[in-house]
Amino acid sequence: MPTNNEKKAKPIKKIKVPGRWFRHYKKLTSNLSKKRKLLLELSLELVNCTNKEELYETCLRKLQEGLGYDNAYLLLRESPREKMRLIAYRGEKVDEEEARRVIDHGIGLTGRAIKCKKPVISNDVTKDPYYVKGNDKTLSEMVVPVMCDEIIWGVLIIDSHKKDAFIKLDAQIVQVFCNYLASALTRLYQLERLKYKSNMESAILDIVTKAAREKHIEKICQDVVKELSKMTRFTQIYILKTLDETTGASQLIAGRGPGSFDEMSQIESGRGLVGKTIRARKTLYFPDVSQAPEYVEVDQKTKSELDIPIIHEDKLYGVLSLESPELDGFDQGDIELMEILAKHLGVLWAYSDLLEKTKREALKDPLTGLWNRRHFYDCVSKEMDRHKRQNDTFCIVMVDLSKFKEINDTYGHSEGDKVLIQVGNFLMQRIRSSDILARYGGDEFVALLPHTQKADAQIAWSRLANEIQRIPLGDHGLHISFEYGIASYPEDGTRASDLIKAADEALYIQKRTQKKVLRAESRPNPNNQRATHL
Repeated sequence: MPTNNEKKAKPIKKIKVPGRWFRHYKKLTSNLSKKRKLLLELSLELVNCTNKEELYETCLRKLQEGLGYDNAYLLLRESPREKMRLIAYRGEKVDEEEARRVIDHGIGLTGRAIKCKKPVISNDVTKDPYYVKGNDKTLSEMVVPVMCDEIIWGVLIIDSHKKDAFIKLDAQIVQVFCNYLASALTRLYQLERLKYKSNMESAILDIVTKAAREKHIEKICQDVVKELSKMTRFTQIYILKTLDETTGASQLIAGRGPGSFDEMSQIESGRGLVGKTIRARKTLYFPDVSQAPEYVEVDQKTKSELDIPIIHEDKLYGVLSLESPELDGFDQGDIELMEILAKHLGVLWAYSDLLEKTKREALKDPLTGLWNRRHFYDCVSKEMDRHKRQNDTFCIVMVDLSKFKEINDTYGHSEGDKVLIQVGNFLMQRIRSSDILARYGGDEFVALLPHTQKADAQIAWSRLANEIQRIPLGDHGLHISFEYGIASYPEDGTRASDLIKAADEALYIQKRTQKKVLRAESRPNPNNQRATHL
């Protein structure tokens, strides 16, 4: 039996839909299906793209084939640090300079889309105050940002020669399209960064391996800068040696860049970002050097700078300084890789210093700390080579302590050693920084005086011989004198051995003369029965 409700129900009348509405609906659903199919095909193709050029071509081809717009332009950046530029287009070519101006100044519909990070549509550009005129035929324009994880890779600009060419659904479809593109760009960029990091790590290993074969830190740093400049985009690379941590003073030992002497002198004096890094003893990154008041301009193209201290076991050896022509030109990966390189450099620097110290100690007299005879002969040979180039003269002074044996016999060898050390210190404090002083053996010292005439050497060492007699030495306050002999190059010889022999002979003559004087002074004086004993 039918219920009361069933009895009351009335049949639904058949709704008549006008044919034009049905055809319009069918067209919309057909277009929507076509666009969804386009997005599906595009997503599948983008996954298989292995390089950016293929990616751009695929995007624009699919866009024009599937949506049928008149012009399409891709303005993208190659990496998050770089500026956007026209990468690819379909349809009529656009003025690249004008496109760059729109991007740089953030104007037009493009500027609005980048600023608000949303699609912007103008269905009548003739009445849109934001529109920047490009193509005379363009009547409608849609700009959609290419974004992924808040990184704006660029924009897709679509032009139509018709008014009211775009609907909200078009913007949604193209936005999905741009999201696919941004995801693909991010994936490719990450792959490139991984490849770059892997290559850099291998290159750093190669650099360190090659550099480890060198013994001198200057050559090591020069090799590092040379190899680093080949494999990076950094326009300037410098390695500076720390001279004073308090002032930030440094010395350039290797570099690739256009820096002038005056500019580098300012940096070496402790001014600039390198000096700041030395004082801070930590990595400092300046993404925009124009905002750093300490910056000293070496190259007007420099926009960002990275300075990394070279430290090993808490000793600051120097700074690895890199500059880029791009704002924010270094990413976290760059910083990490350069810090790894700086750590390796610190180890190599410490090892080089150890070798130099060991070498110096092998060339030093263990008692006085002065150079030994072997090193002295090497210095004389180098000075002779310099003379051949510059036609200059130099002198050698041989020194012998008077009655030194009596000190050992009377007070012991410990007292004699103290006297030798103090005589060495006395001479070192009074000779020029360019002079070389060595212990020749026993109680004999020898000095090399570059750029010195014999007459000038005679005056200087006569003064020293008189001065030392007034200074108490050793624990017993002993007063001592010395004799000396001077030989001049090339007047007295053209070989090191000949010069040493000539200086030794001059010393012997002075000793013999001194003994005659002493004997004369020791004879009895008929007017005074007491004799003077020296």
